[in-house]
Amino acid sequence: MPHIATKKTLIPAFLAVYFIWGSTYLGIKMVVATLPPLTLAGFRFIFAGFILYAFLRLRGAAKPQPIHWRNALLGGTLLILGGNGLISIAAQWIDSGLIAVLTSINPFYMTLIGWWSGQGKRPGWISLLALGIGVFGISLLVSPEANGEHLIAGCLLSVLAPGLWAAGALVGKACAQPDSSLTFASMQMICGGIVTLAVALISGEAFHANWAAASAQSWWAFAYLLVFGSWIGFSCFIYITKHTSPILSSSYSYVNPIVAVLLGKWFLDEPLNPTRLLGMMLTLSAVGTVLWRNAKRSSAQLSVPAE
Repeated sequence: MPHIATKKTLIPAFLAVYFIWGSTYLGIKMVVATLPPLTLAGFRFIFAGFILYAFLRLRGAAKPQPIHWRNALLGGTLLILGGNGLISIAAQWIDSGLIAVLTSINPFYMTLIGWWSGQGKRPGWISLLALGIGVFGISLLVSPEANGEHLIAGCLLSVLAPGLWAAGALVGKACAQPDSSLTFASMQMICGGIVTLAVALISGEAFHANWAAASAQSWWAFAYLLVFGSWIGFSCFIYITKHTSPILSSSYSYVNPIVAVLLGKWFLDEPLNPTRLLGMMLTLSAVGTVLWRNAKRSSAQLSVPAE
């Protein structure tokens, strides 16, 4: 019998995605400080996916069909390699808070891809204006004096990542999948993790890394990402993506950057100068406008049974 989402299950899932995922940017930054980004991202999702999948199957979850695995491969590659993998690479070069703000443009992608794919409505002039404001805010964030020599590359990856992530989320929502969203989440973690690890091996990243120099902080951060980022955060994201509209499922993009910027400043003393603050405010204001406007225009509100 298909699971019916309620406010009692959706609200904790949203809170987990809002706040736990906001902390994962700091975790990724700590991991890649001494460990190879794609290799650890691949291992993390493969391990988390297999453990979750085995647990669910032992608990009686139905065996997925071959088409479910095909769809998990496509969606998982876009989400894990395209989304998380690019962010992990970018974290080598730019601050965690900056990455979080740049990736917050996910609702722009969700709106445009959703419209193009027929899952959403055509954006109005207010949304397009907000997009322009967001682009201007991003231009302030990537001003040359804001960071180091790899700033542009890191920012480009951070802007590309949410586009691939949005595509993966919408593909997963539209395609055939098991009744259990947790089962599908585990399948996407497995498939996406394998593809990400394969890229790391082919590129030679895993072999050129200095594993002996890895710090305890990086390994603890990896463990945190495994449990909270993958098992809890990613599973909750797949759940809300399946049971809510694209606009609502991307609303975490407005909260994550605030959490990430505060944690980055607190733990890593990341810079927060006036130019960056203005860029963040403009970008997040644009994101908020798109979320508000599309939620207002869409009939797909959080209309689920109270219980």
